[in-house]
Amino acid sequence: MDYFNFRIASRRADENLNSKVHWFSHLFEKRLSYWLYRLGFKADVVTVLFGVLGVSGAFLLTYNVLLAYLFWRLHILFDMADGNIARACNQCSKRGVVLDILNHGVINTLHIFLGAQILGINDVITAIYLSSYILFFLVKYLPWQFTAPKKSKSLNNNVLLIILKDLIFIEGWYVILIYCSFFDLNLYLINGYVLVVSFAYFIHARYNFINTYLK
Repeated sequence: MDYFNFRIASRRADENLNSKVHWFSHLFEKRLSYWLYRLGFKADVVTVLFGVLGVSGAFLLTYNVLLAYLFWRLHILFDMADGNIARACNQCSKRGVVLDILNHGVINTLHIFLGAQILGINDVITAIYLSSYILFFLVKYLPWQFTAPKKSKSLNNNVLLIILKDLIFIEGWYVILIYCSFFDLNLYLINGYVLVVSFAYFIHARYNFINTYLK
């Protein structure tokens, strides 16, 4: 399959939405996907690689934050590549979806926990941060695997809110980690950011649950 046909075969149903949300990574993901496809990588193998890169990035936080961020970016590209290969090569499977979801949960939890340890955030605030993310994760992903929820009218359908959420929740976390690897930042400001994000995770989880399963 040539690159042109691969791009067509690997298109998502929500390709335009996904490209806007991943406004940076989508510039490279098709080329990477095609390169991995030509090398003979199966979709599930790429999913494993995306997990390895993400987990490695989390543990690299204790060594070099900039290197950890590079691995974070790479794991997103591989996360997008596994779906592209699965669609193009008809390799979509329940196993691949579950592995993909578990990767997200483990990777993000590790990045939150290890990042909080590096920044010196106390255990109570770290626990609040982790519990808010885990609740958000469970509401967003796990019930969908076992039930047939109604069509969501959640925040996930709003592109601007998704981009804003990613900028604040994910990029903001790395901005703080990178900044603190070079300069001192008042711990009260860090704790304030963490509590605001935790509150947003709780609200997002509640909103998604109500609009997806109760209305």
